[in-house]
Amino acid sequence: MALRLHRWSLGAIAALSLLFTVLCGWLAWDVASTAATCATATASARCAELEASGTVRSQDVVKVLGALGFLPFISGSVLGVPLVAREIEQRTASLAWPLAGSRVRWLARIGLPVAVLGALLVAIPAAAGFVLVASYAPGVDPARTFEHFGMFGPAIVVRYVAVTSIALFVGTWLGRTLPGLIVAAAAAVVVYFALSSTYGLWLPAVPLPPVEKPGEDIGRLYVSQMVRMPDGRLIPIDDALAIDPGLDDITESVEFGLPPERAPEVALREDATLVGGSILIVVATIVRLRRRPPY
Repeated sequence: MALRLHRWSLGAIAALSLLFTVLCGWLAWDVASTAATCATATASARCAELEASGTVRSQDVVKVLGALGFLPFISGSVLGVPLVAREIEQRTASLAWPLAGSRVRWLARIGLPVAVLGALLVAIPAAAGFVLVASYAPGVDPARTFEHFGMFGPAIVVRYVAVTSIALFVGTWLGRTLPGLIVAAAAAVVVYFALSSTYGLWLPAVPLPPVEKPGEDIGRLYVSQMVRMPDGRLIPIDDALAIDPGLDDITESVEFGLPPERAPEVALREDATLVGGSILIVVATIVRLRRRPPY
């Protein structure tokens, strides 16, 4: 019954997931076949691109993975809000809640199947994105890279869970589907930009070794650039430009950030925070559900 009530939302998410899965799969095949051809055949323009940068089809990969990064925020908002809001809005909660005996039990029966199926649908393109990154940068482990961080793999599913919990709370609090979708979408945008701009703060940045050959810097996270003054001080490049606009007296430039092997630590801390926050939001939703009148 729960799946039938939300079949249109689930169908839309399934269509998006299928689209991203096909795009990621096709790009992964194309990139891998190009690399295999360049290893055995005569050089071409695409082979020259691969040799110069260590990657090929970089613009297409960036566009597809960038769009895939929005999938958990769209899916979570669309699926989370109506779970409770639709029952209240359509005046069926006044009948369903007393019959269920427990509102928490009712929410589990209605919400869990939809949320779990949504997670499975989102996980398919997330896995395809993992394969795409592996093909896009053959020398980089997708589990140990900051390349397109948070736009593929388990991060997609964890972010979906977090946004769904927020949307569920908003729908329960407002009790109206359309206003709930607007508020949940705004909250999802805030979460998206917060995650996109702060993942470099989970661990302290360290000096990164200089790049000696093309493609060696793939997977690194760059946080800031510092320059060494003649007196030995390391200061931000903006401050150095204010002191010496031509940078004539600069003796060394040092990039600060995180090496690719630190990516699992950052991902673990982010995922733990999102899961913990989701649990707290679900608890707040249950408290609100118990106290809310069914209208």
